[in-house]
Amino acid sequence: MAKLIDQLEEQVVFIEQACKGHLDEPLKTFLGMKTIGDFVIFNQDAILL
Repeated sequence: MAKLIDQLEEQVVFIEQACKGHLDEPLKTFLGMKTIGDFVIFNQDAILL
């Protein structure tokens, strides 16, 4: 379980690097999310649950 938690915490860095400069780019509407930034925030909230 500790390894899984470590990997999830490290994943944030990779997501940040991949999305840098692209957060305002539009998505095809998905569950009410319209930008990559909306998607990232949605996923961060889901991980915290």
